[in-house]
Amino acid sequence: MNFNPNIAYKLNDQWSIGAGISAIYADAELNRFAGAGAGTAQLPGTSAPSDRVAHLKGDGWGFGWNLGALWEIDEDNRLGLSYRSQTDVTLDGDYQGLSSTNQTVDGELKLSLPEIIEFSGFHQLNQQIALHYSAMHIGWDTFKELKATSKQCNNGVCLQKDENWNNSWRYALGATYTMDRHWAFRAGYAYDESPVDAKDRTLSIPDSDRQWWSLGTTYTANENLSVDAGFAFLDGDQVDGTEDGFAFSAGGDAYIYGLQLNYLF
Repeated sequence: MNFNPNIAYKLNDQWSIGAGISAIYADAELNRFAGAGAGTAQLPGTSAPSDRVAHLKGDGWGFGWNLGALWEIDEDNRLGLSYRSQTDVTLDGDYQGLSSTNQTVDGELKLSLPEIIEFSGFHQLNQQIALHYSAMHIGWDTFKELKATSKQCNNGVCLQKDENWNNSWRYALGATYTMDRHWAFRAGYAYDESPVDAKDRTLSIPDSDRQWWSLGTTYTANENLSVDAGFAFLDGDQVDGTEDGFAFSAGGDAYIYGLQLNYLF
Protein backbone atom coordinates (compact mmCIF):
# COMPACT_ATOMS: atom_id res chain seq x y z
CA MET A 1 0.00 0.00 0.00
CA ASN A 2 1.42 3.36 -1.07
CA PHE A 3 0.19 6.52 0.66
CA ASN A 4 1.39 9.32 -1.64
CA PRO A 5 0.12 12.89 -0.97
CA ASN A 6 1.27 15.43 -3.57
CA ILE A 7 1.16 19.17 -4.10
CA ALA A 8 1.50 21.10 -7.38
CA TYR A 9 2.21 24.76 -8.10
CA LYS A 10 1.76 26.67 -11.36
CA LEU A 11 4.77 28.98 -11.80
CA ASN A 12 3.41 30.77 -14.89
CA ASP A 13 1.33 30.08 -18.01
CA GLN A 14 3.81 27.46 -19.25
CA TRP A 15 5.51 25.86 -16.24
CA SER A 16 4.19 23.85 -13.31
CA ILE A 17 6.05 21.84 -10.67
CA GLY A 18 4.94 19.21 -8.19
CA ALA A 19 6.30 17.15 -5.30
CA GLY A 20 5.14 14.45 -2.95
CA ILE A 21 6.18 11.97 -0.29
CA SER A 22 5.44 8.24 -0.14
CA ALA A 23 4.79 6.09 2.90
CA ILE A 24 4.80 2.49 1.70
CA TYR A 25 3.49 -0.35 3.86
CA ALA A 26 4.32 -3.93 2.85
CA ASP A 27 2.98 -7.19 4.30
CA ALA A 28 4.61 -10.25 2.75
CA GLU A 29 5.03 -13.99 3.14
CA LEU A 30 7.71 -16.10 1.46
CA ASN A 31 7.72 -19.91 1.37
CA ARG A 32 10.11 -22.38 -0.23
CA PHE A 33 9.33 -26.07 -0.62
CA ALA A 34 11.51 -29.12 -1.22
CA GLY A 35 10.16 -29.83 -4.71
CA ALA A 36 12.34 -32.20 -6.70
CA GLY A 37 15.05 -31.92 -4.03
CA ALA A 38 12.98 -33.81 -1.46
CA GLY A 39 14.92 -36.66 0.19
CA THR A 40 18.30 -35.58 -1.23
CA ALA A 41 21.46 -34.84 0.71
CA GLN A 42 20.90 -31.11 0.14
CA LEU A 43 17.55 -31.25 1.95
CA PRO A 44 17.84 -33.87 4.72
CA GLY A 45 14.69 -34.53 6.67
CA THR A 46 12.40 -34.03 3.69
CA SER A 47 10.49 -36.81 1.99
CA ALA A 48 7.84 -35.13 -0.19
CA PRO A 49 7.96 -32.21 -2.68
CA SER A 50 5.39 -30.36 -0.56
CA ASP A 51 7.65 -30.30 2.54
CA ARG A 52 8.35 -26.69 3.45
CA VAL A 53 12.03 -25.85 3.90
CA ALA A 54 11.80 -22.10 4.55
CA HIS A 55 9.10 -19.71 5.74
CA LEU A 56 9.30 -15.96 6.31
CA LYS A 57 6.42 -13.67 7.21
CA GLY A 58 6.73 -10.01 8.10
CA ASP A 59 5.70 -6.44 7.50
CA GLY A 60 7.29 -3.02 7.51
CA TRP A 61 7.37 0.56 6.25
CA GLY A 62 9.50 2.47 3.76
CA PHE A 63 9.57 6.15 2.83
CA GLY A 64 10.38 7.95 -0.42
CA TRP A 65 9.66 11.09 -2.43
CA ASN A 66 8.79 12.22 -5.94
CA LEU A 67 9.19 15.33 -8.10
CA GLY A 68 7.61 16.43 -11.37
CA ALA A 69 7.66 19.26 -13.90
CA LEU A 70 5.22 20.16 -16.68
CA TRP A 71 5.92 22.38 -19.70
CA GLU A 72 2.77 23.57 -21.46
CA ILE A 73 4.15 24.67 -24.81
CA ASP A 74 0.74 25.93 -25.89
CA GLU A 75 -2.90 24.96 -25.42
CA ASP A 76 -2.48 21.80 -27.49
CA ASN A 77 1.00 20.55 -26.59
CA ARG A 78 2.69 19.73 -23.30
CA LEU A 79 5.63 17.69 -22.02
CA GLY A 80 6.25 16.23 -18.57
CA LEU A 81 9.16 14.80 -16.60
CA SER A 82 8.87 13.00 -13.27
CA TYR A 83 11.18 11.26 -10.81
CA ARG A 84 10.26 8.80 -8.06
CA SER A 85 12.96 7.90 -5.57
CA GLN A 86 14.16 4.45 -4.57
CA THR A 87 12.35 3.23 -1.46
CA ASP A 88 13.90 0.73 0.95
CA VAL A 89 11.41 -1.36 2.90
CA THR A 90 12.54 -3.52 5.84
CA LEU A 91 10.18 -6.40 6.60
CA ASP A 92 10.38 -7.50 10.24
CA GLY A 93 8.81 -10.80 11.28
CA ASP A 94 9.39 -14.50 11.89
CA TYR A 95 11.59 -16.99 10.07
CA GLN A 96 11.37 -20.78 10.21
CA GLY A 97 13.85 -22.94 8.33
CA LEU A 98 14.53 -26.63 7.86
CA SER A 99 16.06 -27.89 11.09
CA SER A 100 15.65 -30.64 13.62
CA THR A 101 13.66 -28.35 15.91
CA ASN A 102 11.83 -26.27 13.28
CA GLN A 103 12.46 -23.33 15.58
CA THR A 104 10.91 -19.97 14.72
CA VAL A 105 13.25 -17.00 15.11
CA ASP A 106 13.02 -13.24 14.66
CA GLY A 107 14.14 -12.24 11.17
CA GLU A 108 14.11 -9.41 8.67
CA LEU A 109 14.31 -8.94 4.92
CA LYS A 110 15.28 -5.71 3.16
CA LEU A 111 13.60 -4.95 -0.17
CA SER A 112 14.57 -2.02 -2.41
CA LEU A 113 11.80 -0.68 -4.65
CA PRO A 114 13.30 0.98 -7.76
CA GLU A 115 13.65 4.61 -8.68
CA ILE A 116 11.55 5.61 -11.71
CA ILE A 117 12.17 8.37 -14.26
CA GLU A 118 9.44 9.07 -16.83
CA PHE A 119 9.22 11.44 -19.80
CA SER A 120 5.77 11.94 -21.32
CA GLY A 121 4.07 14.05 -23.96
CA PHE A 122 0.56 15.10 -25.02
CA HIS A 123 -0.54 16.66 -28.32
CA GLN A 124 -4.09 17.73 -29.21
CA LEU A 125 -4.32 17.06 -32.94
CA ASN A 126 -7.80 18.52 -33.38
CA GLN A 127 -10.90 19.23 -31.27
CA GLN A 128 -11.61 15.54 -30.72
CA ILE A 129 -8.38 13.53 -31.05
CA ALA A 130 -5.22 13.74 -28.93
CA LEU A 131 -2.01 11.68 -28.96
CA HIS A 132 0.03 10.86 -25.84
CA TYR A 133 3.19 8.83 -25.18
CA SER A 134 5.79 8.10 -22.53
CA ALA A 135 9.15 6.45 -21.90
CA MET A 136 9.87 5.17 -18.39
CA HIS A 137 13.24 4.07 -17.00
CA ILE A 138 13.01 1.74 -13.98
CA GLY A 139 16.06 1.26 -11.75
CA TRP A 140 15.68 -2.44 -10.96
CA ASP A 141 19.46 -2.90 -10.64
CA THR A 142 19.00 -2.43 -6.87
CA PHE A 143 17.20 -5.79 -6.68
CA LYS A 144 20.17 -8.14 -6.48
CA GLU A 145 18.96 -10.66 -3.91
CA LEU A 146 16.32 -11.76 -1.46
CA LYS A 147 18.14 -12.06 1.85
CA ALA A 148 16.57 -12.88 5.20
CA THR A 149 18.79 -12.26 8.20
CA SER A 150 18.69 -13.01 11.92
CA LYS A 151 21.22 -13.19 14.73
CA GLN A 152 19.87 -16.67 15.47
CA CYS A 153 20.70 -18.09 12.01
CA ASN A 154 24.08 -19.47 10.91
CA ASN A 155 26.43 -16.55 10.11
CA GLY A 156 23.43 -14.25 10.51
CA VAL A 157 21.88 -15.35 7.17
CA CYS A 158 18.67 -17.40 7.19
CA LEU A 159 17.89 -17.36 3.47
CA GLN A 160 19.69 -15.91 0.47
CA LYS A 161 18.42 -16.06 -3.10
CA ASP A 162 20.24 -14.24 -5.91
CA GLU A 163 18.08 -12.27 -8.35
CA ASN A 164 20.52 -10.00 -10.29
CA TRP A 165 17.89 -7.79 -11.95
CA ASN A 166 18.84 -4.99 -14.36
CA ASN A 167 17.44 -1.58 -15.21
CA SER A 168 14.59 -1.72 -17.73
CA TRP A 169 12.42 0.48 -19.96
CA ARG A 170 8.69 0.79 -20.59
CA TYR A 171 7.34 2.51 -23.71
CA ALA A 172 3.72 3.58 -24.15
CA LEU A 173 1.56 5.12 -26.87
CA GLY A 174 -2.10 6.10 -26.62
CA ALA A 175 -4.90 8.29 -27.92
CA THR A 176 -7.88 10.15 -26.50
CA TYR A 177 -11.21 10.77 -28.23
CA THR A 178 -13.25 13.61 -26.72
CA MET A 179 -16.90 13.02 -27.53
CA ASP A 180 -18.35 16.13 -25.87
CA ARG A 181 -17.72 18.40 -22.87
CA HIS A 182 -18.55 15.58 -20.43
CA TRP A 183 -17.09 12.38 -21.92
CA ALA A 184 -13.62 11.37 -23.16
CA PHE A 185 -12.46 7.87 -24.11
CA ARG A 186 -8.90 6.50 -24.25
CA ALA A 187 -6.99 3.49 -25.58
CA GLY A 188 -3.32 2.63 -25.36
CA TYR A 189 -0.52 0.12 -25.84
CA ALA A 190 2.71 -0.31 -23.87
CA TYR A 191 5.75 -2.56 -24.12
CA ASP A 192 7.36 -3.40 -20.77
CA GLU A 193 10.86 -4.89 -20.80
CA SER A 194 11.76 -7.61 -18.33
CA PRO A 195 14.52 -6.56 -15.91
CA VAL A 196 15.97 -10.08 -15.63
CA ASP A 197 18.16 -11.91 -18.14
CA ALA A 198 17.20 -15.43 -19.19
CA LYS A 199 20.23 -16.90 -17.35
CA ASP A 200 19.10 -15.28 -14.05
CA ARG A 201 15.40 -16.05 -14.35
CA THR A 202 14.04 -18.02 -11.37
CA LEU A 203 10.93 -20.09 -10.90
CA SER A 204 9.77 -18.03 -7.91
CA ILE A 205 9.89 -14.77 -9.94
CA PRO A 206 9.82 -15.88 -13.61
CA ASP A 207 9.63 -12.35 -15.00
CA SER A 208 9.21 -11.80 -18.74
CA ASP A 209 8.53 -9.05 -21.28
CA ARG A 210 4.94 -7.78 -21.10
CA GLN A 211 2.52 -6.04 -23.43
CA TRP A 212 -0.14 -3.75 -21.98
CA TRP A 213 -3.51 -3.16 -23.68
CA SER A 214 -5.59 -0.52 -21.96
CA LEU A 215 -8.94 1.30 -22.15
CA GLY A 216 -10.22 4.23 -20.12
CA THR A 217 -12.75 7.01 -19.84
CA THR A 218 -13.16 10.36 -18.10
CA TYR A 219 -16.44 11.90 -17.05
CA THR A 220 -16.21 15.64 -16.38
CA ALA A 221 -19.11 16.76 -14.20
CA ASN A 222 -18.07 20.43 -14.10
CA GLU A 223 -14.94 22.58 -14.27
CA ASN A 224 -13.83 21.34 -10.83
CA LEU A 225 -14.93 17.70 -10.61
CA SER A 226 -14.07 14.74 -12.85
CA VAL A 227 -13.90 10.94 -12.56
CA ASP A 228 -11.48 8.58 -14.35
CA ALA A 229 -11.94 4.85 -14.86
CA GLY A 230 -9.45 2.50 -16.51
CA PHE A 231 -8.77 -1.11 -17.40
CA ALA A 232 -5.52 -2.75 -18.51
CA PHE A 233 -4.73 -6.27 -19.69
CA LEU A 234 -1.11 -7.36 -19.22
CA ASP A 235 0.00 -10.11 -21.60
CA GLY A 236 3.17 -11.73 -20.25
CA ASP A 237 5.40 -13.75 -22.58
CA GLN A 238 5.81 -17.49 -22.04
CA VAL A 239 9.43 -18.07 -20.99
CA ASP A 240 11.75 -20.99 -20.17
CA GLY A 241 14.48 -21.17 -17.56
CA THR A 242 16.51 -23.33 -15.21
CA GLU A 243 17.05 -23.11 -11.47
CA ASP A 244 19.24 -25.44 -9.39
CA GLY A 245 19.51 -27.72 -12.41
CA PHE A 246 15.76 -28.00 -12.97
CA ALA A 247 14.10 -26.69 -16.14
CA PHE A 248 10.78 -24.82 -16.05
CA SER A 249 8.37 -22.92 -18.27
CA ALA A 250 6.28 -20.03 -16.98
CA GLY A 251 4.01 -17.23 -18.11
CA GLY A 252 1.17 -15.14 -16.82
CA ASP A 253 -1.40 -12.45 -17.48
CA ALA A 254 -2.87 -9.76 -15.24
CA TYR A 255 -5.97 -7.59 -15.19
CA ILE A 256 -5.82 -4.12 -13.61
CA TYR A 257 -8.79 -1.89 -12.81
CA GLY A 258 -8.55 1.71 -11.64
CA LEU A 259 -10.93 4.43 -10.43
CA GLN A 260 -9.89 8.01 -9.67
CA LEU A 261 -11.71 11.10 -8.39
CA ASN A 262 -10.27 14.53 -9.22
CA TYR A 263 -11.22 17.89 -7.71
CA LEU A 264 -9.59 21.22 -8.62
CA PHE A 265 -9.56 23.98 -6.01
